[in-house]
Amino acid sequence: MKLKATTLAIAAVLFGAAVSAVAQPANDNFADRIFLTGYTNVEPASSTTATAEPGEPNGKNLLLYGSVWYQWTAPDNGTAHLYYTGDGYFREFGVYTGSKLNGLHHIGKYDEEVTFEVKAGQVFQIQAMAPHTTPDYFVHVDLVPRPINDDFADRFQLEGAMVSTNGDNEAATREPAEPKHNGLKFGRSLWYSWTAPATGWLFVDLTNSPALVCEPYVGNSAGRLKPVGGVLINQNPFSGALPVQAGVEYELAVDGTLYYDKVVHSGSFDLNLEFTGLTLSSPANNQEFFGN
Repeated sequence: MKLKATTLAIAAVLFGAAVSAVAQPANDNFADRIFLTGYTNVEPASSTTATAEPGEPNGKNLLLYGSVWYQWTAPDNGTAHLYYTGDGYFREFGVYTGSKLNGLHHIGKYDEEVTFEVKAGQVFQIQAMAPHTTPDYFVHVDLVPRPINDDFADRFQLEGAMVSTNGDNEAATREPAEPKHNGLKFGRSLWYSWTAPATGWLFVDLTNSPALVCEPYVGNSAGRLKPVGGVLINQNPFSGALPVQAGVEYELAVDGTLYYDKVVHSGSFDLNLEFTGLTLSSPANNQEFFGN
């Protein structure tokens, strides 16, 4: 009887280990990560029985968390947003480049939401972490493609005495040679070009928009632009006016103002241009087209 009891005990231990192994998430280990692609991805995740394998990055948090792994290949240039849904519990993400667990390079920050810039074909490793006590949830990887007129060379050509167009600078970038449109070393700028039909004034308004600015220049390359002085009528929503000369092409950069840290305001907007041949007097205080 004693031998039989021992045998049953061993069998129970082995059976429990087998159940535990089966219960672990399929993508618990880096080698078994789930491969994703596409502009919109929603994947289930569970940390209840997830483990931390030797050599995983962010080891400090993994003392309390379990992790699961995904690999995402960017289908286009743009801005990627990584986040979770399901409930109000806290989870944390790590985003890496590299193809081996012991050679991963962390980008961005460890956070419950991570935003990062991508280029088409880039491969990213995603580590989703949560305490074992949290319920199952969903991992989201969304890509907002770069706007067509993100670069100065691809600026949209606008024509006419009255022009209305729209845009969205959420996934826009700042070229290395660009001026500091918003007074900052970073931003999300879009480009437009307009040629004056006659000498006069151009009124520029940004409507239905977050806190953005529009800065005017003359020049034929992003690194050789000269700002054009004018009158700042209103800061937010932005409106201003600048003197223009017949036949001169003016380059307009729409960018975000500071939101927090190294993040600027971004989102959809309407850009409205209205030309007049009337002569205006300069303001006594020499306000400029862009001001603080």
